[in-house]
Amino acid sequence: MVVSAETEEHIQRILVAIDNYTRQVSEMLDAGRALFKDLAADFEERLCTIHKERVERWEEEIRELRARDAANEQTRALLHNAQLHLLHTVRD
Repeated sequence: MVVSAETEEHIQRILVAIDNYTRQVSEMLDAGRALFKDLAADFEERLCTIHKERVERWEEEIRELRARDAANEQTRALLHNAQLHLLHTVRD
């Protein structure tokens, strides 16, 4: 098919526009991938930090509960011994 020089020139401009547009889209895709990769890494890091901090608070709560329980048991034993001592003192 024979086309005029003007049509051929117009076709070439369209092909250049297609190439430029394709390159721009490719660059945007690369930039988007890099952005999402960075965002994903930041999100993962922050989520892991939040998890670690929460677990540490729970572990501290467990330590406090154990310490309080040990103190309560110690006090209970002391009171029980005092009660036994008073009972033996009253009987004697």
